[in-house]
Amino acid sequence: MDRLSAGPEAAGYAIETEDRAAVMDSLILCKFLRGTLRDFFGECAGMLGAVTGRDISAGELCEAAARIVLLKRVVNLREGWTAAEDTLPARFFDEALPTGVAKGARLSREKLGAMIRAYYAGRGLREDGTIPDETLAAASLPELMSRGA
Repeated sequence: MDRLSAGPEAAGYAIETEDRAAVMDSLILCKFLRGTLRDFFGECAGMLGAVTGRDISAGELCEAAARIVLLKRVVNLREGWTAAEDTLPARFFDEALPTGVAKGARLSREKLGAMIRAYYAGRGLREDGTIPDETLAAASLPELMSRGA
């Protein structure tokens, strides 16, 4: 992914990165490991199995990661988070990069908005960033349904 020309297609990469971070944080793995595992979810599932004695597949771990991210969003929404907070500081839009290959570049609010909409769609969220009951049910979180998430 070219970071200087990324658009809505970057949402899948953001979701994968977020899921990997959720696994690393949950397994209490050093962030310096990122990029060193050839089969990230498979190898992490192996580590978890070695510690717990429970067999878990890479797919199950990937699903757990998505649930972790979804649960974090549930908590944030409960505490008042809105789509307005799903943004970056103003300087990303207002200040051009001073040096490097991207000298003079800045992010447009429209471009970020398109990426956020693609991220919401990729996570199964509504256009306003809230979580529909169907997404909670698909994530095996029915106890959180119809709570205004």
